[in-house]
Amino acid sequence: MYRRGRQRDFVNDFLPPTLSEFKKTFGEDFKLFNQLLSPVMLSTLKNGNIVRGLAGVPDKGPVLFVGYHQLLAMEVPALVEGFLREKKTILRAAAHQVFFVGNYEILRQELSLFDWFSAFGAVPVSPINTYKMFERNEFVLLYPGGVREALHRKVSLKFKFCCTKIAFSIV
Repeated sequence: MYRRGRQRDFVNDFLPPTLSEFKKTFGEDFKLFNQLLSPVMLSTLKNGNIVRGLAGVPDKGPVLFVGYHQLLAMEVPALVEGFLREKKTILRAAAHQVFFVGNYEILRQELSLFDWFSAFGAVPVSPINTYKMFERNEFVLLYPGGVREALHRKVSLKFKFCCTKIAFSIV
């Protein structure tokens, strides 16, 4: 456990996962998800060509990726793994507060499924955390629909119209 101050700062106190955490998570824990979902990464180059992989994604941040929860956010591990493998960088996701409750002193002694979120860079969603990540030139993943969208509840027309104006998104 590493902290810079008395209170936990999810942005500044973050340490990247170790190689053994990466191998355990994506070699064992999420292997079945990746095999079942068979994720394919596509990106658009500056000339407009669509290519397989993340070649069209900038190498340096800050970059905001806006996503849509397809099915209970099961695509997030594939996105995080893809960025770690291809871009050698962490994709920092802004996640719901429920993933960050509990006693931080006992977390990470064994990497649990909920611990996976913070171990791989997720932060509680807030404007301040997003701004801090942009200051650090990070890649930030945001799902504006949140839990309501993940559970496929009704979304207002105002929200749908707002999302169509976002220039850079991953779907």
